[in-house]
Amino acid sequence: MKNASTSKRGTKRLQTRSPERRRFSNKARNSYENNLNRRTITLTDKLRSFLSSASPTSSKRLIDAIAIDLGDLWAAGREHGSFLDGILRMNPVRNRERIASCLISGTTAITSEMDWHLRSLKRCVPKLLNDLDSGSRRRVRPGSRPR
Repeated sequence: MKNASTSKRGTKRLQTRSPERRRFSNKARNSYENNLNRRTITLTDKLRSFLSSASPTSSKRLIDAIAIDLGDLWAAGREHGSFLDGILRMNPVRNRERIASCLISGTTAITSEMDWHLRSLKRCVPKLLNDLDSGSRRRVRPGSRPR
């Protein structure tokens, strides 16, 4: 992969990335993705345990679906932030076509994933809210005094 860089005199020269540098950038990207995956799994587990304790009457399947959707939305937001950082590092004059291509492909992928999780949450959250509401009401036995 060749990159154009400018020397001190303002002339352009082509720079080639060495195989070691490419391997390093691939390792860094893989490390970032693995770290993001681990953090997403940790967050999802925390959400699952929190929601289970908040609504013990809700089904495990409902809790899992909501925790996974929220965790994946968080991860998609992080990916979107790094995507935007990458675009902002580009030269707006020289990289117009590349910026347009990144905007089209990146926003399409991110919005389709987010849309799927949001539709899933729209189905699941009302059920959880109903369970939370019914669990928060204290049932008073006939003949006993309310507290």
